[in-house]
Amino acid sequence: MAGLIVVCPRFETPSDHAVDDVLSCAKLMEPDNIAVRPTQVRDENGFIVAVVNPAPDMRQQGASMCIGSLYGSTADWWKPGAPAPDGSYVLCRYAPPNVELMSDALGSRTVWYVETENALLASTSQRVLVALLGDHHLDEQAVTWMLCSGHLGWEASWDSRVRRLPSNGRLTLDRRDGRVAVQASRMSFAPQEIPEDEHVERLKEALLGTCSSLDLRMEKWLLPLSGGLDSRALLYALLAVGKRPRCVTWGLRSSLADPRNDASIAQALAHRLSVEHTYCSLDDTAIALDEALTRFVLLSEGKTEDFAAYTDGFAMWKSFFDSGVTGVIRGDEAPLGYYASYSSFEQARLRSRLLVLSDYRTGHTVRRLGLAETTLPPALDPLPDENVILYQARIAEESFIASVLAPLNDLKSRYCDVVNPLQSRAILDVTHRMPTTLRTERKSLKEVVRQLGPELPYASSKAPQTHSQLLGRQDLADEIRTWLEADVAERVLSRDALRTVIAGLRVTSASTAKRRLRRSIKAVVPQALARTVKPLPTVALSGRQLAFRTYLAVRIADVLAEDARLLKR
Repeated sequence: MAGLIVVCPRFETPSDHAVDDVLSCAKLMEPDNIAVRPTQVRDENGFIVAVVNPAPDMRQQGASMCIGSLYGSTADWWKPGAPAPDGSYVLCRYAPPNVELMSDALGSRTVWYVETENALLASTSQRVLVALLGDHHLDEQAVTWMLCSGHLGWEASWDSRVRRLPSNGRLTLDRRDGRVAVQASRMSFAPQEIPEDEHVERLKEALLGTCSSLDLRMEKWLLPLSGGLDSRALLYALLAVGKRPRCVTWGLRSSLADPRNDASIAQALAHRLSVEHTYCSLDDTAIALDEALTRFVLLSEGKTEDFAAYTDGFAMWKSFFDSGVTGVIRGDEAPLGYYASYSSFEQARLRSRLLVLSDYRTGHTVRRLGLAETTLPPALDPLPDENVILYQARIAEESFIASVLAPLNDLKSRYCDVVNPLQSRAILDVTHRMPTTLRTERKSLKEVVRQLGPELPYASSKAPQTHSQLLGRQDLADEIRTWLEADVAERVLSRDALRTVIAGLRVTSASTAKRRLRRSIKAVVPQALARTVKPLPTVALSGRQLAFRTYLAVRIADVLAEDARLLKR
């Protein structure tokens, strides 16, 4: 996937922004450690569309652009008003006088937009929009979401004027009257009472059909292979339809020595199936932590706290780009159920990382910082007759993927495309008709995998370092302290609030003891039991985690203030 910029006057008049402005803004989206491909730009009667670092085989029809990949029938993908195609994408469609922006079924890619009096501005980058607007209005709701949940939540952005196109959404502009309309379709869950083996067969057919329809040059694509279920399902299905992917796994070098780890099991699986496999060690980097953090902030735009897999400063992703890799085929959080069973709607919501300020106990540090209150929209309330399992599935599709996983796709897509076959509309259509019994413990997908390939154990630990391991580093604490003590931090919090956050950087013996206790419990409690027995969690947020989230908010606020001056120089 590349990056998208759209500048369109609301009426059929010249644009307030020239192509040179758009090209200047495009540089904000370019990683500084690769030689990006030239930005592709079109200007048609004031409608300007640009694609930053375009993929070599990007779909284009006139000024219509597909940023991502499509599956199945694609004949009318470029026509405004045509049905939404299947795929992992952001679409810009233009046929005078109509402009249309579209997100895919689950919002696995994010497009942001702003309506001004004279124009529609849109981009996959918030930084670009702030630069085009020429000033920055910090959204206090975004600060609260980041500090409470580690992401930007349901609708927030770092600028109060910027909006996110919803999942399965369509934005239209008719340049004859300047009218902008946004629509989003909710996909309903309607379990069918048919034999379970028929549901499983439908899922297998949808998986094989989706993989068969992938129009990819497999020698240019990588399949990130873990020791888990999703990537194994993709590997088996791709092989079953005659596509042989190259596989890659990344993590710490020490992970290879653990036979239960993703690294070891992925290697064993690739060897068993005779597919090419590479292990990328994230230890092998000479980049300083502050440099890696700065690149992470610039590329993630402060939308996610999940830095642990990028401490190499994106050296691995640079190596993919430099070696000609077009993209990666990921199995991120397919809509096929979860391993844990939750006993309440609240528990399901908290485990989906949808936390608001009131979820924290009275007196918790985060409630003493003067943050703006946040609430969940009625759309995330349980529906009548909706059980906990279906509720969890729905909020994952309507919020978790767009809020938590899409920012990670955005990061990777600065270097190469990302396709998510397990989130295809064909698979969604099948899973929305499954009974809850097939969602628990991901029973349906496990059965499909059992039918398609050899049985090997699944991993019980991850290959990269964990977020908690990262937060324990003293060099990270020192970097956080430097920024929170700087004057620019007061754009986000008051000085008194910042002192409170800084005080939480100390790692106490009590918190160390709690981590040791958790490790001891994991050592004696069977994993299957630990997954299924999930008490309502006490909402926890360590001092270091809060400080890191605050650091991200401070850093991106500083970046956006600088971006706002870009076109005034």
